[in-house]
Amino acid sequence: MKKIIVLYDSWHHHNTEKLLQGCGEKCQGKVTVDLYPLHDGNAVPDLSSYDAIGFASGVYAGRMSEKILAYIKENQTALTDRSILFFSTSGFANTKAMKNAAGMIPDSTVKGMFACPGWNTFGPFKLIGGTSKNHPNETDMQKAADFVIEAMK
Repeated sequence: MKKIIVLYDSWHHHNTEKLLQGCGEKCQGKVTVDLYPLHDGNAVPDLSSYDAIGFASGVYAGRMSEKILAYIKENQTALTDRSILFFSTSGFANTKAMKNAAGMIPDSTVKGMFACPGWNTFGPFKLIGGTSKNHPNETDMQKAADFVIEAMK
């Protein structure tokens, strides 16, 4: 069975963490998905036993989280020739932030990018109750699982 690790940062409404947890549950028996939050001071486990490495975060001001970007920048050599997956949640589910992060590791193989809506109450969106309320939901989690299973074939 294929095995991936997803390094993630999720803090606003924990949308990304919810998406990944649901995705991992729905992948059981097909792909092993280990989740690892990038918190200050946490030592990242050895990545060599994984078939692919995932990076996931919300999109903050049009970018993936600073922790994700810093990890990628500091570990470009270790990510060379690796299979990489990207995940993001945002109010409008676009892929630009992931494409920018992928550009930081040009000698890897990006197996795919998965973007889904996530509840966003940042800045002026708070005044209207936010955007993409009730996301990620079960459908989003299943689509993420389908993405992982397909990418790992």
